[in-house]
Amino acid sequence: MKLFRVEQWSCAILAGVLSASVAIAADEYGSTSSTHPLENIPKPKNWIFFGANLGLATVTPESTLLEADKSGFQFDVKALYSHYWNDWVIDLGLGYLINNVDGQDSLNRDWKVRTRAGFAEISPRYRLTENWQLGIVLNGLFGTDVSFDQDELLDTQSFTIAAGPRVNYEWGDDEGRWRLGAHVMKDFNLSPREVWWYMADIQYGFPISSSDKPYEPVEQTPVEATPEPTPEPLTVTPAEPAARVEAPQFAQAVGTGTIRIYLPEAILRFKTARSDLRPTSYAILGKVAEYLTRYPDAWQKMRVEGHTDIRGGAAYNENLSVNRAKSVGRQLNQQGIPREKMAIRGFGFRKPVDPANDAEAWALNRRVELWLDGVADTAQVTRDLNALNNGQ
Repeated sequence: MKLFRVEQWSCAILAGVLSASVAIAADEYGSTSSTHPLENIPKPKNWIFFGANLGLATVTPESTLLEADKSGFQFDVKALYSHYWNDWVIDLGLGYLINNVDGQDSLNRDWKVRTRAGFAEISPRYRLTENWQLGIVLNGLFGTDVSFDQDELLDTQSFTIAAGPRVNYEWGDDEGRWRLGAHVMKDFNLSPREVWWYMADIQYGFPISSSDKPYEPVEQTPVEATPEPTPEPLTVTPAEPAARVEAPQFAQAVGTGTIRIYLPEAILRFKTARSDLRPTSYAILGKVAEYLTRYPDAWQKMRVEGHTDIRGGAAYNENLSVNRAKSVGRQLNQQGIPREKMAIRGFGFRKPVDPANDAEAWALNRRVELWLDGVADTAQVTRDLNALNNGQ
């Protein structure tokens, strides 16, 4: 029976690792979509994380006549190499654990087991969102005795395998990232006992690669300088101040079959430096969603694009714009817009409405835009949407 359970666990973990590997390969080599919501989060793909685990360990023997049920704590530290894809992340690492469990046998004798060992870890996880990840963790424990046997002279073994499900919550930017994680593991090959671990951990990581292409200077052929004639004095007249950029119309036809809906911060409100929509923003999104769901054949696809002003770092603004676009997409989906008809994208400050660097330009550039593609009658839909915004 013990062998049968081990084989079941082995097959399940092997299937999980294989499916993760296939999905990772498909994501890296088969996906070329430029609208993937996680393609730039984070930009560096290779990271080093350092972390610590703390949790509960239980040891349950097949017969309590020979051994005692034991429980206690385990603490470990580890270093991990992590690689990110659009949909997946995988960890490979090494660590050191301290495991202390104790209990009483049927004769009321106290038993304590102290285990000190190294371990290797592999953990592929699917990226549900920018923050949440779900997958498995596989540990190989190695040392002079990792049998968790209360008799130190008997039944020693130097290698034990354990595995189970794992969930991570991750946040940060391209300079550093934090993780909070939890997992449950069970041993594969211990007999005549089984060990369970219930662990929580915290990790901090920093990138070891950059996605930015290095600058390569262009070689230029030196040109012999020739003296230039002395220019005549010029009379300089003060230039007229440049006209300010006007805010775009709420809904405007752009090309054939495409309409842009401009949602600046005056219409669409977010919490400061965050992606959470304020309740005052629900009304306009509700009106747009109601109209588009009432006439689903009038349009085919929607692009939800987030934009920020120029203040702050590029990576920070990229992440903020993506998260704000995702918040708008979730709200529209709750209002009836099908998820499969939407694509999410964030541009940070790369596409300003007004290129000036002042408060007025910043206000115009902080926005979310909804791009409707495949519009059958752009003139009619544009009029209807502008009428919605004007309260008609």
